[in-house]
Amino acid sequence: MHAMSKRQRFWFGIALIASAIIVFISSIHLVDVPGPMSADKPEFTFEFTKPLLILSVIMALAGEVLLAWKFRDKI
Repeated sequence: MHAMSKRQRFWFGIALIASAIIVFISSIHLVDVPGPMSADKPEFTFEFTKPLLILSVIMALAGEVLLAWKFRDKI
């Protein structure tokens, strides 16, 4: 197995960050707020699926590490 080239690391990092954004968006659910309607309370709120939220954070951090590694090599 060969090591990844700088270009491959860059694009893999971009792909990881883009995938993390997609996973993060898919982890959001609209939830109806229980109780009677009133002007001071929202009708809906957001909830996140924790495993998908954790996965998206890990993917985004890994992508950032790959991008930082590529840009560090340029200096």
